[in-house]
Parts: sequence; C-alpha cells; structure tokens
Amino acid sequence: MRSGLRGAVTSPYGRIMIVCLTVVAAVALLLVSPLALTRLGAIPGADWEKLSDVAQALGAAATLVSTLALGGVAVSLVMQSRDNKMNREQARRGFHLDLYAMALDDPALLECWGEVVPPAYTQEQHRQHVYVNQIVSFWSMLYKVDELPDDELRQLAAALFAGAPGRRYWNIAGAYRKALRGTRRTREFVRIVDEEYTKAAVSDVHPAETVTPQDAAAQA
Repeated sequence: MRSGLRGAVTSPYGRIMIVCLTVVAAVALLLVSPLALTRLGAIPGADWEKLSDVAQALGAAATLVSTLALGGVAVSLVMQSRDNKMNREQARRGFHLDLYAMALDDPALLECWGEVVPPAYTQEQHRQHVYVNQIVSFWSMLYKVDELPDDELRQLAAALFAGAPGRRYWNIAGAYRKALRGTRRTREFVRIVDEEYTKAAVSDVHPAETVTPQDAAAQA
C-alpha cells in the first residue's frame, strides 16, 4: 500500500482531495479579493476603471471555480457510491459463502440447497464447484467496477478452464449466468468468460464432464 504524499497523488481519492483543496484555496482567495479591491480603491489616484475590469475578471473566475468545485463533488459522490456497492456485494457474497460452508460439512444441511450440482458429484467436486464459483464471482465484481480489463479477464478464464474443476463449473453454471439479465457489464463479463470456455471445450473434449440439460440449468 502506498503511503505519504506519493500515495495521495497516485490514488483516485488522493487526487480528488488535492483538487478539492485547490478549489477551496482558490475560492478563499476570490472571497478576500473584494476586500483587497476596496483597499486599493481607497488609495488616492486609484484607477477605478481598471479596478472594475479586475472585479469582473474575478467574478468570471469565481463562476469557473464554483463549477469545478461542483464537478469535483459529483465525481467523489460517484466513486463513493461505486465503492459502497462493491462493499455491499462483498458482504453479500461472504454471507452466502458462510452458509454454503456450513452445508458442506453437514449432509443434512446440504440437502436444503436443492440440486445445485449433479447428484453424482463427490464431496470434493462439490467443494471445488463452490470454490470456483467464488473465484468467478470475484472476477465479476472487479469487472463491473472497471478493475479487471478484458484481456486480463480472458487470461484468467483461459487458465481456469485449463483445469477440470473450472470446466465442470461452467458446464453447469454457465447456462444460469447467461440467463441472468444483470447490467451491461455483467452480460459482457459472461460473454467473455463463455467464449474462453468454448475455446477450451473445442480444443480438448472431456466426455466425463458432460452433464444433462437438467443439470446445466441448475443454479451456480
């Protein structure tokens, strides 16, 4: 984690803070400028026409600074809203994972979830399915807030589908994720991941991992 002045300059919130402080300083300077003009006007022989021009220029500058200040506040609110949304999603997924972790250790509780994976799955395969689901959900969250570029997502998905657990997961969960409406970013995420899965499936067929259409419609 970066610290000090360098961290403040390189982080998004640090840059916003610097801009806000600069705007506040400029506004303060503009507020005291009428007092300065009054002092100058009291000087014998002062050119009031020039002072008037300066006052008009300061008025235009004050309008510009106010606009920039409002823009900075709007940007900070958007970023705060995005972070709050990410935090809520992280909390929700963490709670979901905690519930599932309890079920994986108790067959009686596992039955409460219904048929999430094919009945033929072993407990190890079931745990792998849950774990891969958390990986993909984490990627989805990063992608929705523009923290995961397309090319990096493709590399991660290709590596995931190089292994049997990843292919088994998407063979079941892919249909469910593609059926979700979600946002434009969510649909784009699913499209990219599905393309990488298709590439892996075409290059290396694994009949043992094929499931029935009923299983493919099961939720992740």
